[in-house]
Formats: sequence, C-alpha cells, structure tokens
Amino acid sequence: MESEIVGTIQEAFDEDRVEVTQHFWDELRADGFFLADVRSALDAIAVMRDAGHDRAGNPKFEVTGPACDGRALSVVCSIRETGSVLLITAYEAKKP
Repeated sequence: MESEIVGTIQEAFDEDRVEVTQHFWDELRADGFFLADVRSALDAIAVMRDAGHDRAGNPKFEVTGPACDGRALSVVCSIRETGSVLLITAYEAKKP
C-alpha cells in the first residue's frame, strides 16, 4: 500500500495534477526551498507517514526526502478522489 501511495503522489506531480495551498508556498519560501526541491524529495521519498485526513476527508500523508541541497524536506499532502494531490505544507525536517 505504501508504494501505491508514493506512486500516486509521484504520478500526480509528473502529470501536473497538483494543487497547492498558500500556506504551502509560504512555508516553502520561509525555509528557503524551491519547487525543484519538492520534485527532488518526491523522487526519492525516504519516509512516508499516514497523517489522517484533510478537512475534506481525503487521506493525508507526510512524505520526506532529500531536497536538491541534501536537506531533508517534508511535504504534507492529501490525495483527492480525482487523483490530484493537494500540497498542504512543507518544512525542513530532521534527516530520515
């Protein structure tokens, strides 16, 4: 199941089926990350954690992988019924 979720997240990103919150952009910038860092982290997910459900009831996950500069980047996202992924927040994490 974990590999299916990772695949779903990566596929949605590859196919430009991603939505983002303003909070996601704010936190990404606050920690000095860029969209390329998100892509890097999603390409090499080292840790995936179930984070319950978002406000709309969609399954929510926290995934962590390496940013372009090697820092650990965690992204909290939810998977919508349509197959699109909502990026909720991002932050620098302890290395997995």
